[in-house]
Amino acid sequence: MDVEVKFNDIIIDEIDNFDCAFLANSLMGLIKLSRIKELRYTNDNGLFDKLVREFNNQLYGVEEGWGRMDKKKIERAVRNILEAIGEDPTREGLQRTPERVAQMYEDIFAGTNQNPEEHLEFFSDDMDYEDLILVKDISFYSMCEHHLVPFFGKVHIAYIPKEGRITGFSRLARLVETVARRLQLQERMNKMIADAIVKILEPLGVLVIVEAEQMCMTMRGIKKTESRTITSAVRGIFKEDSASRAEVMNLIKGSD
Repeated sequence: MDVEVKFNDIIIDEIDNFDCAFLANSLMGLIKLSRIKELRYTNDNGLFDKLVREFNNQLYGVEEGWGRMDKKKIERAVRNILEAIGEDPTREGLQRTPERVAQMYEDIFAGTNQNPEEHLEFFSDDMDYEDLILVKDISFYSMCEHHLVPFFGKVHIAYIPKEGRITGFSRLARLVETVARRLQLQERMNKMIADAIVKILEPLGVLVIVEAEQMCMTMRGIKKTESRTITSAVRGIFKEDSASRAEVMNLIKGSD
């Protein structure tokens, strides 16, 4: 089998007896780091053809491949879970449960293969606005990747534009939604939102705060109801200027 994988200007070919899972994980990691320029293949193995084709789809934004959710596979998995917990998936109340769960997953995991940065567009304000912009109480629902149970709450986003580079308020809400609609961790949400804003808007500073109720704490484990977790990501001027941070916190809390 001849496989040609091009990492920038380095070509690795003639990969024999490959571990498909290891190769997939490695390539996906490099995709996320934007280190793959091109992936080509020459082989007669249909399974590996499909794997490579899906990687190319992911790289170049084609709608096929990794971006599509396999609802039939989800339905089969849900039936297996129902049987594994001792239920009868054929009884009246459960007959359409696998289908319903698959439809729900298509909705709540809709952001899985989306690039959050695509939802941010900047435009230059004629006045070169460089004062604080705060959008608070952006509601979200997400799913913890550790136990597959929900966590939900609010996101507050503050940034100080540089040279009038700003974005629409609804764009920030869409950014939050895209980051949340996937298997997620609260700490990672902070980082993804802040990093996307830094990359696209290049602001003087960004402060992102996420307040959430984690169902893995309230419905299982220690079962501490009404507990909240608060995490933040701080970039630029907000790291250095405590007065600017305090201003944002006061505005979020609603104080003068």
